[in-house]
Amino acid sequence: MVDSVEPDSLAAWIGLRRGDMIVAVNRTPVSSVVDLRGMLAGRRAIVALELIRDGNRLFMVAR
Repeated sequence: MVDSVEPDSLAAWIGLRRGDMIVAVNRTPVSSVVDLRGMLAGRRAIVALELIRDGNRLFMVAR
């Protein structure tokens, strides 16, 4: 679950919000925060995020 979003960060820019739950990165399921950090570490390409917000499934793309 997203605990906080820093102003002017990539997360803020793509629209992530506190409380969002990221469930997949590039269609690969995320099972833990450690998983998520590993999936995002060093990424410079396009990243597709699947998340749950207020019970709704959303898809976001970060470039």
